[in-house]
Amino acid sequence: MEAPLKKFYWFLLMIVSACACGSDRCQNECLDYGQRECYEEGYRFCDDLDNNFCLEWNYDSCGEWYECKDDGVCVKTCPDECEFEGQSKLCFDDTQYTCGYYDSDPCLDLGEPVPCGPGAGCKYGECLPLGY
Repeated sequence: MEAPLKKFYWFLLMIVSACACGSDRCQNECLDYGQRECYEEGYRFCDDLDNNFCLEWNYDSCGEWYECKDDGVCVKTCPDECEFEGQSKLCFDDTQYTCGYYDSDPCLDLGEPVPCGPGAGCKYGECLPLGY
């Protein structure tokens, strides 16, 4: 179920269940369905996990190479060295590089250098004959 629809459905069920009587009535652990926040080594989000019409916290880890920032969003802790995987024709010192995931972290890296060769130079992202 889409998040806004589920939130509305949950709200309606809370209204209907507000009249429930008895000592076994559950209590909300959090205030708003979908609420997220950083917690310990990861984040937590608010949901009705067991369909009892009360909100509970669900916990999850950001994982290696990530940290929780800005209202429960996991972000990479390493910088990308290029824009997208497969990006080629990157030139540095008459050498081409291809962008990809070449090590254990989730960040993009420049691959092994490929020299343009004798009589060629890297220009506009391509190896071209000198003087071109």
